[in-house]
Amino acid sequence: MQYNHGVGKNNFIVIDEGYFMHKRIIFRSMGHSDAIEKYIYKKIEKFDKFFKREPLPIYVDIVLEPHREKNFFKVDVRINSLHYHIAIQTEGSDMYSMIDEAVCKVSKDIVKRKEKFGHELRLSYV
Repeated sequence: MQYNHGVGKNNFIVIDEGYFMHKRIIFRSMGHSDAIEKYIYKKIEKFDKFFKREPLPIYVDIVLEPHREKNFFKVDVRINSLHYHIAIQTEGSDMYSMIDEAVCKVSKDIVKRKEKFGHELRLSYV
């Protein structure tokens, strides 16, 4: 895996890694954490199998943001492709559990939409 590090607009730290998709993790108003970054990339690897046959480009943006006054975090996951536009937001006191919850919600939403549109789920495992 090769990472391109850079500072985006408004001094956000942006990590970009591309395989089938353009994956981006944005640490908004917080310092960069290698542990959180690796954890997120491990969790979102499953998105590759869902979109293996989806036409490119596919963008996955994950925004991590702490609350300014209270002790909780917000995790936004956005997926944009030709056929899918998904946005999920979770909030809670534990960053890792909010990441898990957001990835689980996105996975369920993808499966539900693929079944609704009649797209084959098992083709992505081939």
